Amino acid sequence: MRQVREQAVLSRPEFDSAVRDALRALRRPDALAASPLSRSCLVLQNGGDLKEVQHELSGTPLPAPESTAL
Repeated sequence: MRQVREQAVLSRPEFDSAVRDALRALRRPDALAASPLSRSCLVLQNGGDLKEVQHELSGTPLPAPESTAL
């Protein structure tokens, strides 16, 4: 069963701050998932994955998963 998340409604200063924080957290999935942007209308309407939406909107592909060296 898919969990329904409450949509975040942000003021302009809150949105600006959340964008800056999300950019700092791009390589930290736990911090990115906690971002209020992950509950924004834009993200929720596009699958609910903030990192995926960021890449889709920028036109850049998601990086390939890192391979582990033995």
